[in-house]
Amino acid sequence: MIKGVFDDFILKLLCAAAVVATIIGMINEGPKYGWIEGCSILIAIIIITVVTVSQDYSKEKQFQAMMELDDIKSAFVIRNGHQKEVDTQELVVGDLIFIRTGDYIPADCIIVKSNQFSADEASLTGEPDAKRKETLTMENFGSDPCPLLFQGTLCSTGTAYAVVLAVGNNTAQGKAGLSMNMEDEQTPLQKKLDTIANQIGKMGMCVAILTFIAIVIRILCVIFVAHDREFLDR
Repeated sequence: MIKGVFDDFILKLLCAAAVVATIIGMINEGPKYGWIEGCSILIAIIIITVVTVSQDYSKEKQFQAMMELDDIKSAFVIRNGHQKEVDTQELVVGDLIFIRTGDYIPADCIIVKSNQFSADEASLTGEPDAKRKETLTMENFGSDPCPLLFQGTLCSTGTAYAVVLAVGNNTAQGKAGLSMNMEDEQTPLQKKLDTIANQIGKMGMCVAILTFIAIVIRILCVIFVAHDREFLDR
């Protein structure tokens, strides 16, 4: 996490500025006061790093808490001929679950028995209308029914019994969440801001280099001119 903070070009520029400021300060003002400006920049870098890391850590913890809270729901499962309510995290592939109106689908599953069942899949596909779901049989095969249910979608109407096909990160929703975490792409605004910051940083670096060169030339001129004058006066 700290390494990611130092990937920022501006922070790298500040580190270089701290070194240059310390060197120039030592030359101009000596060891007693020359370190002050460079140390001030270093303190600013430390503050920026600590604040950024703490904010990123806090956001990550909140995100994980939300994901854990979202994952912990209840489902009705039929085991050994008895129906009982369990946490969705306890579901395994092959479980027979009962879904009713208003329930969220706890896992990817396939319907084995239904009664006027429809599912709202807007959270997954973006479709605003509920989609009819029914068991695939020889009688309705020609009408191309959809017996599949997906985790995170909502039962709008009816009831159904379904067999669990996938749970956790193996579900369609879980795979989508993993891909979003891996592809941490920047928004167009963030890209533009990074471009502007890099341009400002490069301009500042050029000015700093020119300033450093000018100061070095000035110091050399003072040293050699003063030495020549002292030699001539003698």
